[in-house]
Amino acid sequence: MKPGIPTIAVALALLLAPSAAHAASASPPLAQGKHGEYSWSVRAFQPSAPRPTSELCIRVSITHHHGPFDFDRSRFRDCAAPGGLRRSGPPLLAGGTHLGNPGESSMTVFTLAVPTAVQSLRVSLLDGDQETLQASPPESSRTGLGQTRFAVLAVPGATCVQHLATLNAAQATLWQGLPPDYVCSG
Repeated sequence: MKPGIPTIAVALALLLAPSAAHAASASPPLAQGKHGEYSWSVRAFQPSAPRPTSELCIRVSITHHHGPFDFDRSRFRDCAAPGGLRRSGPPLLAGGTHLGNPGESSMTVFTLAVPTAVQSLRVSLLDGDQETLQASPPESSRTGLGQTRFAVLAVPGATCVQHLATLNAAQATLWQGLPPDYVCSG
C-alpha cells in the first residue's frame, strides 16, 4: 500500500515541527565562556514537545576544540520538577564533566537555577573546594521563564557537586543538601 498525501503531510509536519533541542539552541545563552581548549554555553528553555509547559529546563554544552575543524561536545540537560523552583526547595542543577581522551584535559560546568529569594549559593565539590556563587539578577525578561536567577560554576578538570546550600540576602540558609535526582559520577 502506497502512503497517501495525508500520510506524507503528517510525516513532513513531524519532521518540520520545532523540537525541545531546537528551542534550546534558539534561546540566547545565559552564560558562555572559554578555558584553554574548551568552550561552554548555558541556555534555559521551555520544552515544546510533547506539550508546551512552563517547565524550566537548562542545557549545558561543553566543546573540546582539538583543531579548527576537529572538536567533540558533551551536552547535559535537566528540567525543574513540575511544581517549579521553591524558596525552600532544591535548586535545578544541570551540567557535568566533558572527559577528554586519556592524558587530555577535561572541563566541568554546572548551572544552578533558583527562585528570586535566593541571593547566593554555597557549593562544595568532590575535591573539597568550596565556592560561594552570587545568583544573577532575575532573568524573567530574557528567558520568559518567570522570576528565576542563575549561577554558573566552570572549573577545569573532572569534579562533581558534593553539597549545596541556597542563601538569602542575609546569608541565612534556605535549603541545603543535593537535588533528589543528582548523582555524582566523578
